[in-house]
Amino acid sequence: MNTKSGSENGSSAIWIFTVFVFLLCLVAVHALIELVINGPLANINILSVIGETLYVSAPAYLSLSVLAASISIGCFCSHIIRKLKKTDVNVAFDALEAKLENNEKKIERTLNKDLAKLSLDQFMVSQDLKSINTQIKQNQTIMEKIGKVWEAHKKALNKQTNALSILEKRLEKIESRIVPISCLAATSDVKEITGVGEKTAEDLKAAGIVSVEDLIIEDPTIIAQKTNISKSNIAKIQATAELLMIPGINSRTVKLLQKARVSSVEDLARQNPMHLFKKVTIISGKKEDKPTLEELASHVRLAQYYATYAWDTIPMVSSPKEIATRLPRH
Repeated sequence: MNTKSGSENGSSAIWIFTVFVFLLCLVAVHALIELVINGPLANINILSVIGETLYVSAPAYLSLSVLAASISIGCFCSHIIRKLKKTDVNVAFDALEAKLENNEKKIERTLNKDLAKLSLDQFMVSQDLKSINTQIKQNQTIMEKIGKVWEAHKKALNKQTNALSILEKRLEKIESRIVPISCLAATSDVKEITGVGEKTAEDLKAAGIVSVEDLIIEDPTIIAQKTNISKSNIAKIQATAELLMIPGINSRTVKLLQKARVSSVEDLARQNPMHLFKKVTIISGKKEDKPTLEELASHVRLAQYYATYAWDTIPMVSSPKEIATRLPRH
């Protein structure tokens, strides 16, 4: 009964000490969170839980809590080790070791007898091994031949794989030319619009204008009332966003179009591609990073399509050719 009672008391003490160690670890985690959130210069009231006041710096709080948790964990582990040493497990281990030694001796004697018997069969086994060795060499020669054939097939397969990857890249380039991609989507962030800086984006988001869709469907006057941005600037940002939503038009093209006094989808829809190409060429000079005549013609065609249909009823199209078939003939 005394042994059982002492064991129960020891178990209770271990549980209490475990809870204490866990609380210290929580304090250390809290100190680390406070240090990350408030920075190393922050002061923390470590007695706020009991309604008292004692401010210490965040690094000191973290160091003390980690030190206390480490000491408590070390004491806990030491206590557990001492408790294990006091049990009767060592006695059982000694008895088990003695039994193992006796069994080892018996096994050794049995093995000696078996080895004597096996030595008689060793000669026969050696003969079998020789024949097996011969077969292994023959199989090895066959495997080497198969390996050479496999290497040849592997090289041919690698060549085909490389050819397919090159063909895939070419197909991607052709697809990118046939099916242009929009720089902006309706769900894009307003800060992705060309000409919108961090301050303007923050003002728009503060007024509830988070995405491109929120921007283009709202009246410029209402947005100007909610922000410090003028109505004319809001209208300019909306027109720029609508241009960037046309497939194939990027920020560089938008800047060139704006310099050519084409600032909206409606302006672009009214352009003559040849005249517009001449303007863009004069503005950009000899730089290679400019749209071609064919690209400008496609942009004008898409703008005519988007200017003809309402933005909220634009169907999904796969290529400019499909748009051309849907446009009315004048």
